[in-house]
Amino acid sequence: MIELTKFIGASFWVNPDLIQTIEASPDTRLLLTTTLVLMVQEEPVVIAQKIVDYRRTLREERVHAQAPFRLIQFAEDQ
Repeated sequence: MIELTKFIGASFWVNPDLIQTIEASPDTRLLLTTTLVLMVQEEPVVIAQKIVDYRRTLREERVHAQAPFRLIQFAEDQ
């Protein structure tokens, strides 16, 4: 989730996977995949960077959470 600021000043969290488009006309509007439209204070480039940072963090957590590969030798059936 990324933290954004509503146009009225209240902060909130949104799942960036739900963001379909970001428009600046002149205020920044988010169109979510749920068809909800949100007005926010952040510029589109700031939101895009927050999304990149969020996804980078998720990817790094996944890499560190994975156990290293091990070779396992099986005894042959005799």
